[in-house]
Amino acid sequence: MHQFDQPMKVIVATEISRRFSTKENTLIVGGSCEVDRRTTMKVILDNHGKLNTILLHRLRHKSYISISGEIDMKGLDKTPRICLVVALIS
Repeated sequence: MHQFDQPMKVIVATEISRRFSTKENTLIVGGSCEVDRRTTMKVILDNHGKLNTILLHRLRHKSYISISGEIDMKGLDKTPRICLVVALIS
């Protein structure tokens, strides 16, 4: 993981994992960018061709709204998944 010293607070991370039971390796590359003090955008891409994104916005203390999506880059004919979540905690 590496954090760049910029006003937008950009973070880049990589993960490599190995499943011994199936002898399968997985490579995941991701990034996070703070758009403003209340909004963060994250992107994750794995070696299976799945691209995940999330936009997280803080409404007030402990209350969030997030929009996320997943696209299979190897199967672009498939419908992407989109999700909207509102978490209001008092």
